[in-house]
Amino acid sequence: MPGAQELLDIAFKQASKSNPALSQNAPNRLRARKKENERVQVSVDYLVERFEKIIHSVPNLEALPPFFRDLSHLLVNNDQLKLNLGKLQGAVKVIQKLRRELGPLVRMAKNPYDAEQQRVKIYGRVSSVIRKQAETLEFLEGVRKVLRKIPVVDLEELSVVVAGYPNVGKSSLVSQISTGKPEIAEYPFTTKEINIGHYYSSEKEDRFTRFARFQVIDTPGILDRPMASRNEIEKQAILALQTLANGILFMFDPTPTCGYDIQSQVNLFHEVRANFCTSTNIQLIIVLNKMDLATEEEIQVLFDLLGDIEGIPYFKVNSMTGENTKEVIEYILRLVKERYREGGSRHEGTAEN
Repeated sequence: MPGAQELLDIAFKQASKSNPALSQNAPNRLRARKKENERVQVSVDYLVERFEKIIHSVPNLEALPPFFRDLSHLLVNNDQLKLNLGKLQGAVKVIQKLRRELGPLVRMAKNPYDAEQQRVKIYGRVSSVIRKQAETLEFLEGVRKVLRKIPVVDLEELSVVVAGYPNVGKSSLVSQISTGKPEIAEYPFTTKEINIGHYYSSEKEDRFTRFARFQVIDTPGILDRPMASRNEIEKQAILALQTLANGILFMFDPTPTCGYDIQSQVNLFHEVRANFCTSTNIQLIIVLNKMDLATEEEIQVLFDLLGDIEGIPYFKVNSMTGENTKEVIEYILRLVKERYREGGSRHEGTAEN
Protein backbone atom coordinates (compact mmCIF):
# COMPACT_ATOMS: atom_id res chain seq x y z
CA MET A 1 0.00 0.00 0.00
CA PRO A 2 1.54 3.36 -1.01
CA GLY A 3 2.21 5.93 1.67
CA ALA A 4 0.74 9.43 1.73
CA GLN A 5 3.49 11.12 -0.26
CA GLU A 6 3.63 8.32 -2.81
CA LEU A 7 -0.13 8.58 -3.36
CA LEU A 8 0.22 12.30 -3.97
CA ASP A 9 3.11 11.78 -6.39
CA ILE A 10 1.11 9.24 -8.38
CA ALA A 11 -2.04 11.39 -8.40
CA PHE A 12 -0.26 14.51 -9.62
CA LYS A 13 1.79 12.60 -12.17
CA GLN A 14 -1.35 11.09 -13.67
CA ALA A 15 -2.99 14.51 -13.67
CA SER A 16 -0.05 16.08 -15.52
CA LYS A 17 -0.55 13.59 -18.35
CA SER A 18 -4.24 14.45 -18.81
CA ASN A 19 -5.03 16.16 -22.09
CA PRO A 20 -8.62 17.38 -22.48
CA ALA A 21 -9.95 17.51 -26.02
CA LEU A 22 -10.28 21.06 -27.32
CA SER A 23 -10.61 22.75 -30.67
CA GLN A 24 -7.35 24.03 -32.11
CA ASN A 25 -9.01 27.44 -32.40
CA ALA A 26 -9.99 27.64 -28.70
CA PRO A 27 -8.65 30.72 -26.89
CA ASN A 28 -5.64 30.25 -24.61
CA ARG A 29 -7.68 31.22 -21.56
CA LEU A 30 -10.24 28.48 -22.28
CA ARG A 31 -7.53 25.93 -23.01
CA ALA A 32 -5.80 26.76 -19.70
CA ARG A 33 -9.04 26.51 -17.75
CA LYS A 34 -9.83 23.10 -19.28
CA LYS A 35 -6.31 21.78 -18.72
CA GLU A 36 -6.02 22.89 -15.09
CA ASN A 37 -9.56 21.80 -14.24
CA GLU A 38 -8.87 18.39 -15.76
CA ARG A 39 -5.76 18.05 -13.59
CA VAL A 40 -7.77 18.80 -10.46
CA GLN A 41 -10.45 16.26 -11.43
CA VAL A 42 -7.98 13.49 -12.28
CA SER A 43 -5.88 13.92 -9.14
CA VAL A 44 -8.82 14.08 -6.74
CA ASP A 45 -10.60 11.18 -8.47
CA TYR A 46 -7.47 9.05 -8.09
CA LEU A 47 -7.04 9.85 -4.38
CA VAL A 48 -10.73 9.25 -3.63
CA GLU A 49 -10.67 5.94 -5.49
CA ARG A 50 -7.55 4.74 -3.66
CA PHE A 51 -8.85 5.73 -0.23
CA GLU A 52 -12.23 4.10 -0.86
CA LYS A 53 -10.50 0.95 -2.09
CA ILE A 54 -8.43 0.82 1.11
CA ILE A 55 -11.56 1.35 3.25
CA HIS A 56 -13.55 -1.37 1.47
CA SER A 57 -10.63 -3.83 1.53
CA VAL A 58 -10.73 -4.02 5.33
CA PRO A 59 -13.29 -6.63 6.43
CA ASN A 60 -15.94 -5.91 9.02
CA LEU A 61 -14.45 -7.88 11.89
CA GLU A 62 -17.77 -8.10 13.73
CA ALA A 63 -19.38 -9.85 10.75
CA LEU A 64 -16.78 -12.64 10.58
CA PRO A 65 -17.44 -16.18 11.90
CA PRO A 66 -16.51 -16.50 15.60
CA PHE A 67 -13.04 -17.98 15.14
CA PHE A 68 -11.92 -15.44 12.54
CA ARG A 69 -13.54 -12.57 14.44
CA ASP A 70 -11.92 -13.47 17.75
CA LEU A 71 -8.53 -14.15 16.16
CA SER A 72 -8.73 -10.80 14.36
CA HIS A 73 -9.44 -9.08 17.66
CA LEU A 74 -6.37 -10.73 19.17
CA LEU A 75 -4.19 -9.49 16.33
CA VAL A 76 -5.76 -6.08 15.64
CA ASN A 77 -7.06 -3.34 17.93
CA ASN A 78 -10.60 -3.09 16.57
CA ASP A 79 -11.27 0.30 18.17
CA GLN A 80 -8.12 1.71 16.58
CA LEU A 81 -9.11 0.13 13.26
CA LYS A 82 -12.53 1.81 13.30
CA LEU A 83 -10.95 5.12 14.29
CA ASN A 84 -8.46 5.05 11.43
CA LEU A 85 -11.04 3.98 8.87
CA GLY A 86 -13.15 6.91 10.04
CA LYS A 87 -10.22 9.26 9.53
CA LEU A 88 -9.79 8.02 5.97
CA GLN A 89 -13.49 8.43 5.24
CA GLY A 90 -13.29 11.95 6.64
CA ALA A 91 -10.32 12.76 4.39
CA VAL A 92 -12.32 11.64 1.33
CA LYS A 93 -15.13 14.02 2.20
CA VAL A 94 -12.70 16.91 2.77
CA ILE A 95 -10.91 16.63 -0.58
CA GLN A 96 -14.22 16.24 -2.40
CA LYS A 97 -15.43 19.38 -0.65
CA LEU A 98 -12.25 21.23 -1.65
CA ARG A 99 -12.86 20.30 -5.26
CA ARG A 100 -16.46 21.50 -5.11
CA GLU A 101 -15.58 24.80 -3.45
CA LEU A 102 -12.31 25.67 -5.19
CA GLY A 103 -12.87 24.03 -8.57
CA PRO A 104 -15.03 26.91 -9.87
CA LEU A 105 -12.10 29.30 -9.29
CA VAL A 106 -10.10 27.31 -11.85
CA ARG A 107 -12.96 27.23 -14.33
CA MET A 108 -13.51 31.00 -14.02
CA ALA A 109 -9.84 32.02 -14.16
CA LYS A 110 -9.18 35.26 -16.07
CA ASN A 111 -5.99 34.04 -17.74
CA PRO A 112 -3.72 30.95 -17.97
CA TYR A 113 -1.52 32.11 -15.09
CA ASP A 114 -4.54 32.56 -12.80
CA ALA A 115 -5.87 29.11 -13.77
CA GLU A 116 -2.52 27.52 -12.93
CA GLN A 117 -2.29 29.32 -9.58
CA GLN A 118 -5.79 28.22 -8.59
CA ARG A 119 -4.93 24.61 -9.43
CA VAL A 120 -1.69 24.86 -7.41
CA LYS A 121 -3.72 26.23 -4.50
CA ILE A 122 -6.05 23.20 -4.64
CA TYR A 123 -3.05 20.85 -4.87
CA GLY A 124 -1.60 22.44 -1.75
CA ARG A 125 -4.81 22.07 0.25
CA VAL A 126 -5.32 18.49 -0.94
CA SER A 127 -1.69 17.62 -0.15
CA SER A 128 -2.11 18.92 3.40
CA VAL A 129 -5.16 16.68 3.92
CA ILE A 130 -3.46 13.59 2.52
CA ARG A 131 -0.20 14.05 4.45
CA LYS A 132 -2.16 14.19 7.68
CA GLN A 133 -3.26 10.62 6.89
CA ALA A 134 0.32 9.28 6.80
CA GLU A 135 0.05 7.51 10.18
CA THR A 136 -3.45 6.27 9.33
CA LEU A 137 -2.21 4.70 6.09
CA GLU A 138 0.74 3.16 7.92
CA PHE A 139 -1.59 1.68 10.56
CA LEU A 140 -3.94 0.22 7.94
CA GLU A 141 -1.04 -1.28 6.01
CA GLY A 142 0.03 -3.02 9.21
CA VAL A 143 -3.52 -4.31 9.67
CA ARG A 144 -3.56 -5.61 6.11
CA LYS A 145 -0.33 -7.53 6.65
CA VAL A 146 -1.60 -9.01 9.92
CA LEU A 147 -4.97 -10.09 8.54
CA ARG A 148 -3.26 -11.74 5.56
CA LYS A 149 -1.58 -14.10 8.04
CA ILE A 150 -4.88 -15.43 9.36
CA PRO A 151 -4.97 -19.08 8.24
CA VAL A 152 -7.59 -20.50 5.94
CA VAL A 153 -9.66 -22.81 8.13
CA ASP A 154 -12.47 -24.99 6.82
CA LEU A 155 -15.07 -24.69 9.58
CA GLU A 156 -16.90 -27.76 8.26
CA GLU A 157 -13.84 -30.00 8.31
CA LEU A 158 -12.95 -32.20 11.27
CA SER A 159 -10.25 -30.26 13.13
CA VAL A 160 -7.58 -31.72 15.38
CA VAL A 161 -5.79 -29.13 17.50
CA VAL A 162 -2.28 -29.94 18.70
CA ALA A 163 -1.69 -28.44 22.15
CA GLY A 164 0.97 -28.54 24.82
CA TYR A 165 3.95 -26.72 26.24
CA PRO A 166 6.46 -24.96 23.96
CA ASN A 167 9.21 -27.09 22.43
CA VAL A 168 7.57 -30.47 23.11
CA GLY A 169 7.46 -31.34 19.38
CA LYS A 170 4.03 -30.10 18.25
CA SER A 171 5.23 -28.63 14.96
CA SER A 172 7.25 -31.75 14.16
CA LEU A 173 4.17 -33.91 14.70
CA VAL A 174 2.05 -31.66 12.48
CA SER A 175 4.65 -32.06 9.74
CA GLN A 176 4.49 -35.86 10.10
CA ILE A 177 0.72 -36.29 10.04
CA SER A 178 -0.35 -33.56 7.61
CA THR A 179 0.71 -31.24 4.81
CA GLY A 180 1.54 -28.55 7.37
CA LYS A 181 5.16 -27.44 7.38
CA PRO A 182 5.45 -25.05 10.33
CA GLU A 183 8.79 -23.58 11.37
CA ILE A 184 10.71 -25.94 13.64
CA ALA A 185 13.63 -25.01 15.87
CA GLU A 186 15.29 -26.19 19.05
CA TYR A 187 14.00 -23.39 21.26
CA PRO A 188 10.63 -22.44 22.78
CA PHE A 189 7.89 -20.39 21.13
CA THR A 190 9.08 -21.02 17.59
CA THR A 191 5.44 -21.16 16.52
CA LYS A 192 4.12 -17.64 16.92
CA GLU A 193 0.83 -18.09 15.14
CA ILE A 194 -1.69 -20.76 14.23
CA ASN A 195 -0.66 -23.00 11.31
CA ILE A 196 -2.91 -25.35 9.37
CA GLY A 197 -2.04 -28.70 7.83
CA HIS A 198 -4.30 -31.12 5.97
CA TYR A 199 -4.45 -34.89 5.65
CA TYR A 200 -6.00 -36.57 2.62
CA SER A 201 -6.56 -40.30 2.79
CA SER A 202 -6.35 -42.56 -0.25
CA GLU A 203 -7.30 -45.68 1.69
CA LYS A 204 -9.86 -47.90 -0.04
CA GLU A 205 -10.92 -50.12 2.85
CA ASP A 206 -14.51 -48.82 2.76
CA ARG A 207 -16.58 -45.92 1.50
CA PHE A 208 -16.21 -44.01 4.76
CA THR A 209 -12.44 -43.70 4.92
CA ARG A 210 -11.79 -43.56 1.20
CA PHE A 211 -10.52 -40.06 0.49
CA ALA A 212 -11.26 -39.07 4.09
CA ARG A 213 -9.69 -35.82 5.18
CA PHE A 214 -9.09 -33.75 8.29
CA GLN A 215 -7.17 -30.65 9.21
CA VAL A 216 -4.46 -30.40 11.85
CA ILE A 217 -3.98 -27.11 13.67
CA ASP A 218 -0.55 -26.38 15.06
CA THR A 219 -0.84 -23.95 17.96
CA PRO A 220 1.74 -21.86 19.78
CA GLY A 221 2.86 -23.35 23.09
CA ILE A 222 0.85 -22.59 26.21
CA LEU A 223 2.35 -22.17 29.66
CA ASP A 224 0.73 -23.29 32.91
CA ARG A 225 -0.30 -19.89 34.26
CA PRO A 226 -3.44 -17.80 34.74
CA MET A 227 -5.21 -16.59 31.59
CA ALA A 228 -4.58 -12.95 32.53
CA SER A 229 -0.83 -13.64 32.46
CA ARG A 230 -0.84 -15.27 29.04
CA ASN A 231 0.49 -13.38 26.05
CA GLU A 232 -1.13 -12.87 22.66
CA ILE A 233 0.67 -15.90 21.21
CA GLU A 234 -0.72 -18.21 23.89
CA LYS A 235 -4.20 -16.71 23.54
CA GLN A 236 -4.24 -17.76 19.88
CA ALA A 237 -3.79 -21.37 21.02
CA ILE A 238 -6.59 -21.00 23.57
CA LEU A 239 -8.86 -19.58 20.86
CA ALA A 240 -8.21 -22.56 18.59
CA LEU A 241 -9.09 -24.93 21.43
CA GLN A 242 -12.27 -23.00 22.20
CA THR A 243 -13.67 -22.61 18.71
CA LEU A 244 -12.13 -25.18 16.34
CA ALA A 245 -11.29 -28.42 18.11
CA ASN A 246 -13.16 -31.62 17.34
CA GLY A 247 -10.18 -33.45 18.75
CA ILE A 248 -7.20 -32.36 20.85
CA LEU A 249 -3.79 -33.99 20.58
CA PHE A 250 -2.06 -33.06 23.83
CA MET A 251 1.69 -33.58 23.56
CA PHE A 252 4.06 -34.36 26.41
CA ASP A 253 7.82 -34.38 26.52
CA PRO A 254 8.69 -36.65 29.47
CA THR A 255 12.38 -35.74 29.13
CA PRO A 256 14.10 -32.59 30.42
CA THR A 257 15.02 -31.52 26.86
CA CYS A 258 12.04 -29.20 26.28
CA GLY A 259 13.06 -27.03 29.22
CA TYR A 260 9.81 -27.44 31.18
CA ASP A 261 9.20 -29.82 34.09
CA ILE A 262 6.70 -32.61 33.74
CA GLN A 263 4.47 -31.39 36.58
CA SER A 264 3.83 -28.09 34.76
CA GLN A 265 2.94 -30.01 31.60
CA VAL A 266 0.52 -32.21 33.56
CA ASN A 267 -1.09 -29.15 35.16
CA LEU A 268 -1.70 -27.69 31.71
CA PHE A 269 -3.12 -31.01 30.50
CA HIS A 270 -5.68 -31.05 33.30
CA GLU A 271 -6.62 -27.44 32.53
CA VAL A 272 -7.19 -28.27 28.85
CA ARG A 273 -9.12 -31.40 29.79
CA ALA A 274 -11.38 -29.54 32.23
CA ASN A 275 -12.01 -26.48 30.05
CA PHE A 276 -12.19 -27.83 26.52
CA CYS A 277 -13.14 -31.52 26.69
CA THR A 278 -16.35 -31.37 28.69
CA SER A 279 -18.33 -32.13 25.54
CA THR A 280 -18.44 -35.78 24.55
CA ASN A 281 -17.83 -34.67 20.96
CA ILE A 282 -14.32 -33.39 21.78
CA GLN A 283 -11.89 -36.32 21.69
CA LEU A 284 -8.77 -35.91 23.83
CA ILE A 285 -5.69 -37.84 22.71
CA ILE A 286 -2.37 -38.03 24.58
CA VAL A 287 0.87 -38.13 22.61
CA LEU A 288 4.15 -38.87 24.40
CA ASN A 289 7.01 -37.55 22.32
CA LYS A 290 10.79 -38.15 22.21
CA MET A 291 10.50 -41.87 22.87
CA ASP A 292 14.06 -42.24 21.62
CA LEU A 293 15.22 -40.23 24.64
CA ALA A 294 12.64 -40.92 27.35
CA THR A 295 13.46 -43.53 29.99
CA GLU A 296 10.93 -45.95 31.43
CA GLU A 297 11.23 -44.13 34.74
CA GLU A 298 10.38 -40.76 33.13
CA ILE A 299 7.37 -42.27 31.38
CA GLN A 300 6.15 -43.85 34.62
CA VAL A 301 6.49 -40.54 36.48
CA LEU A 302 4.31 -38.92 33.82
CA PHE A 303 1.57 -41.55 34.11
CA ASP A 304 1.64 -41.39 37.91
CA LEU A 305 1.13 -37.62 37.76
CA LEU A 306 -1.64 -37.90 35.17
CA GLY A 307 -3.76 -40.09 37.42
CA ASP A 308 -6.98 -41.44 35.96
CA ILE A 309 -6.90 -41.23 32.18
CA GLU A 310 -9.21 -44.17 31.52
CA GLY A 311 -10.81 -43.84 28.11
CA ILE A 312 -8.19 -41.44 26.79
CA PRO A 313 -6.04 -43.05 24.07
CA TYR A 314 -2.31 -42.43 24.17
CA PHE A 315 0.53 -42.93 21.71
CA LYS A 316 4.29 -42.98 22.14
CA VAL A 317 6.02 -41.36 19.16
CA ASN A 318 9.16 -39.78 17.86
CA SER A 319 7.87 -36.76 15.97
CA MET A 320 11.25 -36.04 14.40
CA THR A 321 11.57 -39.43 12.69
CA GLY A 322 7.84 -40.17 12.34
CA GLU A 323 8.04 -43.35 14.43
CA ASN A 324 4.52 -44.49 15.47
CA THR A 325 2.89 -41.38 13.98
CA LYS A 326 0.99 -43.60 11.53
CA GLU A 327 -0.97 -44.97 14.48
CA VAL A 328 -2.01 -41.43 15.37
CA ILE A 329 -3.28 -40.87 11.83
CA GLU A 330 -5.21 -44.15 11.87
CA TYR A 331 -6.92 -43.19 15.11
CA ILE A 332 -7.95 -39.79 13.77
CA LEU A 333 -9.29 -41.47 10.62
CA ARG A 334 -11.51 -43.59 12.86
CA LEU A 335 -12.90 -40.36 14.32
CA VAL A 336 -13.55 -39.11 10.79
CA LYS A 337 -15.30 -42.36 9.99
CA GLU A 338 -17.52 -42.14 13.08
CA ARG A 339 -18.53 -38.56 12.32
CA TYR A 340 -19.21 -39.42 8.70
CA ARG A 341 -21.54 -42.20 9.80
CA GLU A 342 -23.30 -39.91 12.27
CA GLY A 343 -23.95 -37.36 9.54
CA GLY A 344 -24.48 -33.64 10.01
CA SER A 345 -21.82 -30.97 10.22
CA ARG A 346 -18.37 -32.28 10.89
CA HIS A 347 -17.83 -29.35 13.20
CA GLU A 348 -20.82 -30.00 15.45
CA GLY A 349 -20.03 -30.19 19.13
CA THR A 350 -17.28 -27.60 19.27
CA ALA A 351 -16.64 -26.72 22.89
CA GLU A 352 -17.86 -23.33 23.93
CA ASN A 353 -16.86 -21.10 26.81
